[in-house]
Amino acid sequence: MKFLSKKKEPKTKESLSKLRNSVAMMEKREAFLQKKADGELALAKQKLAAKNKTAAMAHLKRKKNYEAQIEKIQGSRLTLETQMMTLESANVTVDAMAAMKHGQKSMKKLSKNMKIEDVEATLDNIRDQVEDHEEITLAMSEGIGQNEMLDEGELEDELAELEMEGLDSQLDSLSMPATPSATPTSSGKAKAKGKSEADELRELEAAMAL
Repeated sequence: MKFLSKKKEPKTKESLSKLRNSVAMMEKREAFLQKKADGELALAKQKLAAKNKTAAMAHLKRKKNYEAQIEKIQGSRLTLETQMMTLESANVTVDAMAAMKHGQKSMKKLSKNMKIEDVEATLDNIRDQVEDHEEITLAMSEGIGQNEMLDEGELEDELAELEMEGLDSQLDSLSMPATPSATPTSSGKAKAKGKSEADELRELEAAMAL
């Protein structure tokens, strides 16, 4: 009696690799069809120049068929790319969760070697050392008799110069004329979509007439 074996779930890397290969294949197919469509358009122009409208219309129809296939491929490629980005995001989330669990276990192990009383005592010692250092720095920065060596007359003269500079700058700002700022405007033109073969044929005739 044979036992049914469960299928192994595909690995994330394998799934991403298959999705990337499919997207690359579709991109090549899309480029090939686009080249075909461009070729049909060139042939339509040649036939129109030779006054063969029937052949030009046939080439335009082939171009439309190629463009329809291109649109289908673009839709499928967009679906695959969306699935690929979703899978990559989920993979990153799983890795991040595993890293968080590993860090939590390490934190728990380290916490066993620390006591709250030791932490508070260490912080108190650090605060005392910082306060002592600030007091020493303040005492050294004050110096000896530096304030007494300053000339109050020189300070008053310098203060008067600063006040005059402030008045001059205010007068200069008042005398400058205000320049109006131009607000750029933008206009958009909507492009027409969904041209038929007959419309494209008329455009080709007009282009060839120039």
